[in-house]
Amino acid sequence: VRAGRLPAGFDRTRPFPGTPDLAVEIVSPSETAAEIIDKVNDYLRFGSQQVWVIYPSSEELHQYISGEQVAHIHKVADTFSAPSLFPDLSIRVADLFTDEAG
Repeated sequence: VRAGRLPAGFDRTRPFPGTPDLAVEIVSPSETAAEIIDKVNDYLRFGSQQVWVIYPSSEELHQYISGEQVAHIHKVADTFSAPSLFPDLSIRVADLFTDEAG
């Protein structure tokens, strides 16, 4: 959630009373495609600017942008950005699946 969207005097230890600007969902093996798309649609309908759905099994990131009718599918070899949220940031999809601890 961008700082400019926080209500005056907002207690940061409390949940934000709305949808985030960016929602990130990591798909578990038990979730269905219908469940995932329902979540995406809810986030976008209620005000999120973007939803990123991460598929660990296929090492893909699906980027949904408010107002766009298509998902951007990024494979493990791709780099993607979100200039409306993070103007100078580029993310390598492979980095999302790298186990730094091991």
